[in-house]
Amino acid sequence: RFCNFEKAKFKSCDLKYCNFHFCKLPVDEIKSCLPQEPNLRRDLARSLRSNFLAMGDKKSADIFLNIEIQANEELSKSILLSRTQYFKENYDLIDRIWEGLRYIASRLSGLIWGYGYRVDRLLMSFVFITIICSLATYFLGINFIVDPDTSPRSLSFGESILSAFSGTISVSVLSVIPTSLLGKLILLAESFFGTIFLALLAATFYRRITR
Repeated sequence: RFCNFEKAKFKSCDLKYCNFHFCKLPVDEIKSCLPQEPNLRRDLARSLRSNFLAMGDKKSADIFLNIEIQANEELSKSILLSRTQYFKENYDLIDRIWEGLRYIASRLSGLIWGYGYRVDRLLMSFVFITIICSLATYFLGINFIVDPDTSPRSLSFGESILSAFSGTISVSVLSVIPTSLLGKLILLAESFFGTIFLALLAATFYRRITR
């Protein structure tokens, strides 16, 4: 507690059961001494993340948050596969299925919104959804009534992108009215995913600000 290890050197140290509270630590030195066992690495990374948050070092806290998540995924995957005798003896089929679901959920969380702290991954997901919706609108040749026109027509590629973009963020960039059920479903999907995106974006920013 309350120690300054900022200029300390850690080489081949066993930190498996260590806890740090309000300590200044060299990030690279500590990372080189993390345990190989995923459960112990996860617990130590969690302790280090809390320590850096308490010290107001959010950048270092994010580094160990990422290590904690990866270690947790590695542990869930090891339990799911149960390739060693230890896992076979200590985890039954229900445990393996549950850990498999946790592993999939964690991977999807990282893929879609970067585990709640990576804004770049969330923005990439938004761009991907927008492109998919615009391509579906364009290649399926769905007819819309485009203001100020009165006759239904298919959208150009640029109009498809504008329509998908405005639909996902609920901003009237291009006024279109679908004339078919499929067109209405696509617009509904754009609005649905856009609402989720804005909610996740707000949650991500709130988490980064309040940590």
